[in-house]
Amino acid sequence: MITRDFSFTQLDSDFEVLYEMGTTRMAGIEKLAQMYIKLLLTRRGSHVDDLSYGTDLIDIVGSTTDKGGQIVKAKVVAAVKDANKWIREMQISHPVEDDEMLRDGKIVKVDYDANMGKVSVKLLLMNNRGRSIAFGLGL
Repeated sequence: MITRDFSFTQLDSDFEVLYEMGTTRMAGIEKLAQMYIKLLLTRRGSHVDDLSYGTDLIDIVGSTTDKGGQIVKAKVVAAVKDANKWIREMQISHPVEDDEMLRDGKIVKVDYDANMGKVSVKLLLMNNRGRSIAFGLGL
């Protein structure tokens, strides 16, 4: 489980996220992206206060048995759907400003290297003000 906040230091043209751990407080779409990434990378059931928090995305790390990548891609799709649902439910019970409210989270691209067991996921988030942020996760 990720327990410390991180801040974006760069979002490059390939959507790769460079970040640093620390105490920087995020706001707006960056805060939404931070919450989304933390949720995606936390194994469901590992959060002490909320066992529903997290996804099963981390379970695909190192998987080399899915030669066609269909199982891995399906797990990425399921994790993004779970993240969207969890964040929307949380934001209904704990309202936030429109610039931190998730309108939509979409998968842009999933690349999978079966030989190395590596997955690259590119995502696009949009907030309720219509602003979007794209980022990539390498697993």
